[in-house]
Amino acid sequence: MLPRFPSLTRVQLGDGRTASFWLDRWLLSDPLVNAFPALFFSQSPYLCVRDVLSDGVESVLQLRLTAVATESFPF
Repeated sequence: MLPRFPSLTRVQLGDGRTASFWLDRWLLSDPLVNAFPALFFSQSPYLCVRDVLSDGVESVLQLRLTAVATESFPF
């Protein structure tokens, strides 16, 4: 059951320190890694929501986005 746990739960964001930006369900019904797979090539997949939002989502993305990633970029 452990692999299914994330799909059965939803994170309550709070201050964002313990919520994973990419891997937790905190914004959409799916984790952002599933909703925007073309954008998931950050330096660290375990970044917390607080750090990404305070530094800006652009800070975790590579400088050159593919055409698919550019179209997927919602922020």
